[in-house]
Amino acid sequence: MRLTIALTIFATLLGSGVASAQRMVVSAPEGEPTPDDLSTARERFAAGTEAAEHGRWSDALGAFREAYQLSGISAALYNVGTTYRSLGRHVEARDTFEQLLREHPELSDDMKSTVEGLRNEVAARVAALELRGVPADGSFELRLDGRSTALPSERPVRLETEGGRHTVRLSEPRYEPFVWEGAVAEGDTRVVEVELVAIPEEGGAPPPSGMSTVGKVILISVIGLVVVGAAVTTGVLLAGDGLQPESGLVVEL
Repeated sequence: MRLTIALTIFATLLGSGVASAQRMVVSAPEGEPTPDDLSTARERFAAGTEAAEHGRWSDALGAFREAYQLSGISAALYNVGTTYRSLGRHVEARDTFEQLLREHPELSDDMKSTVEGLRNEVAARVAALELRGVPADGSFELRLDGRSTALPSERPVRLETEGGRHTVRLSEPRYEPFVWEGAVAEGDTRVVEVELVAIPEEGGAPPPSGMSTVGKVILISVIGLVVVGAAVTTGVLLAGDGLQPESGLVVEL
């Protein structure tokens, strides 16, 4: 029954127009969809609805995304948002609901109210990492949980993510790589103090002897001990009767 109702709603919305071409979480078709596109979209929408009813959220997400990409119908985009929500991907769910409100002014007032409520709910569960101490200049590479991530221009750097454990890696040719691992709760912001250690510049001339400063200090200390030891020995030999004929230190020729 639920599948039949969903398909009926989808078919009703097929004639309501296509979303305008702007920045989107899920792209809409360019121009009017063809009859074949709409037919395939219905099939993908039905597949997504069936997958969702059996808790196969990843399959449902892919099917609903395809249905929207083919048709541009708000019902498919709405299901994309609710599926992201069921998967716990709150950032993408929030952005999808915002796209739905922005790109589909034809939504009824009741539906807009529902979408706004869902958007506010998932937005409150978005977690964030705030990186403080990142220089504004430099060619930094940022990786969040092993994935390359664009570094925002604003400072401090704010990274939206989901609650849980995360790994941040920040690298730049002038510094040693900075790595942070930790957890952040849903809806919270975790402040990360970035401490960058500069890499010494190469090209400095080495000491003429090729010996480090530490090596020089050790060598000088050893030489000093040898000299002191020699002086003490000489003093013992010259003092008192050290060179008397009966002394064992005298070598007879």
